Amino acid sequence: MSMRNLLHDPRPVSTSQWRWYAAKNLTVQMMGDDRLIVTNNEDIPDSYIYTQMTLPVGTYRFGAEASYAQNGYDPNLLRVVVAPRDELAPATWTGNNGHYVTPANTIDTESTVEFRVMVGPRKNSAVWVRHLFVMTEADYQLMDIANFRWFDGSLIEAK
Repeated sequence: MSMRNLLHDPRPVSTSQWRWYAAKNLTVQMMGDDRLIVTNNEDIPDSYIYTQMTLPVGTYRFGAEASYAQNGYDPNLLRVVVAPRDELAPATWTGNNGHYVTPANTIDTESTVEFRVMVGPRKNSAVWVRHLFVMTEADYQLMDIANFRWFDGSLIEAK
């Protein structure tokens, strides 16, 4: 069985692969246990960090483990945008900790894709994420059959 997590830094171990727009006043930092913490420093809705990748034609899943929300949350924790502005089906969030995965999303042409992690709209809203993935639908189904929750090439987390 062979599966690939297409995300460059899926644990993550650094904030270097993640960006945010200057108009979004965010703090992004690493904490123990490979947790990437995002904090909204002002009352700014639609705040997120993102990483970009080029994906070929195919059907994909995007996922992450998330913490409990602090001070509010965006109901669409994980959003995926195909450049320039085509938004795919998001992973909806209850504000509770757990693993979240988007529905299967199809990309019709090779595209630059922006994978977004949303944070709540209020000042001091925060969330941590870790164990992120981007994978083909076929690999996601293999992961499910193998009873894995997440993998990054060297680490496998069983369900």
